[in-house]
Amino acid sequence: TGAKVRMPRPAESESGLNAGTVLDLEREVSYYDGYIVGNQIMPTLAHGVHHHENNSVILELDSMVKNGEMLDWLGIHEVYRENISMYNSHIYSIPLDGDQFLLYYRRDLQERDGWEVPKTWDDLITVAELYENKDLNEDGVSDYAMCQPNTGDFSFYSLYAPLVG
Repeated sequence: TGAKVRMPRPAESESGLNAGTVLDLEREVSYYDGYIVGNQIMPTLAHGVHHHENNSVILELDSMVKNGEMLDWLGIHEVYRENISMYNSHIYSIPLDGDQFLLYYRRDLQERDGWEVPKTWDDLITVAELYENKDLNEDGVSDYAMCQPNTGDFSFYSLYAPLVG
């Protein structure tokens, strides 16, 4: 169409808005029409920022999404529909991505060393301790027993949230 689109970086991290975004949201008429943010930011935007407290600065999308013909809302997995897109029982966002963190283990090591597949965090730690600082790929360098991608706060929360009571 020839239209130019500018995509601002609305957050300093996955848990905090940057000063430019807050300033834009405080204006009566925002410079931007939308934002792409992590779902951790949604409560802040739904509640409002600074002088907009308790007054959402983002649009509630309930009727548009549920009654719209351009989006197959029920075709989006319920985990993303109900947890990532919603806040306080209202839809505020449309998910663009759905990362999932999965745990894999090396079957060759399990079969060779005879341990049971871990069923608890304690089991996993016990198995990890067997291999920490061992040269598992025989390249002369000690390896880590477990690795996790460095993708910001989300990977931390997704891994440790089940441990919080």
